Amino acid sequence: EDARESFVKSEKKVRQLEAKIHAEQIASADAQK
Repeated sequence: EDARESFVKSEKKVRQLEAKIHAEQIASADAQK
C-alpha cells in the first residue's frame, strides 16, 4: 500500500508539472504573436 501511495503522489506531481509547462508554452506562444 505504501509503495502505491507514493507512486500516486509522484504521478500527481508529474501531472501538475506537465500542466504547468503546458500553460507556460501556451503563454509564450501567445506572447510571440
